[in-house]
Amino acid sequence: MIADALDGEIDIILVKSISRFARNVVDAQRYVHELKAHEVEVRFERESISSFDPSSDMIFNLHAAAAQEESRSISENTKWSYRRNAERGIRHLGNNRVLGYDEVHGDLKPNSDAWIVKMIFNDYAQGRSIKQILSRLNDTGAQRLRSAKTFSVDTILRILENEIYVGDRLIQKQAPVNFLTKRPDPTAAFEQYYISDDHKGIIDRDAWDRVQERREKERELRSIGVYRRSNTHFLHGVVFCAKCGAPYRRRTLLDRDGVPYKTWSCSECRKGKNGNGCKNHGIKEQKLLQEIFKQLDWEWLDAEHINADKILRVVKRVEVANKGVCITMS
Repeated sequence: MIADALDGEIDIILVKSISRFARNVVDAQRYVHELKAHEVEVRFERESISSFDPSSDMIFNLHAAAAQEESRSISENTKWSYRRNAERGIRHLGNNRVLGYDEVHGDLKPNSDAWIVKMIFNDYAQGRSIKQILSRLNDTGAQRLRSAKTFSVDTILRILENEIYVGDRLIQKQAPVNFLTKRPDPTAAFEQYYISDDHKGIIDRDAWDRVQERREKERELRSIGVYRRSNTHFLHGVVFCAKCGAPYRRRTLLDRDGVPYKTWSCSECRKGKNGNGCKNHGIKEQKLLQEIFKQLDWEWLDAEHINADKILRVVKRVEVANKGVCITMS
């Protein structure tokens, strides 16, 4: 909407209240001033304020600050409620359903899809590869939760590492959400609660232990490069989407003249109903590398003169956003 307004497609924006317009005072002020500079009026119904009114700036700032504080207070109260429930061992699935389980009056009960979970764990514990398990699942017609699509490698790995299938439950898996960014805050301190034998498991403890032992061995091998293919690009596993957090994947596309070139795009961009996944933009590989060099203040020559080991020693993570690239240093 903001982009359309700045492009001249909108003259007036009607907003229920300032709290619905932006997450914090800084964003609210910036958007209002930017829109006003493009002769776009913003009207706030609850506060009876117009951005075109020269006397409204102080009132607007006061209301924006109050809205931010209200949002913070609601967030803190919600977090407190989650913490209290976690301490008491209470955690409902809500809309986050789990394959193989139904929640009945707060208790997890195995359902008709439990056989899929058993098959995945048993096959993996017996030494089958993920690709072999996927092939067997596809042959049986097994379907993912809330999707008619077949299983993926990532889905299988998430199932194998989910303690819920052995009857345990880890409460507070992710960091609490920041009330301004609406995203998990990795810097926030929080407590986790592990409950053993919380509900009836789909697989037994012995199968779970064997699977976790194999997963740990594979992680150790991967850490020394055994599982890394020789032709894998050095940025694989380093580049992520700033919008949804999913990894970026390297692809080969053709330009208008039919000449192939490398590009990186969000792995979630083609997922969802009718391919309606993440909307973050892709980025050409050369531009991505140039942006990395620019932020490192290194001289760019060309793609052939790149020291991959030198880059990986200083670059921990690269996030791609619509407006640019952000680097996290090691």
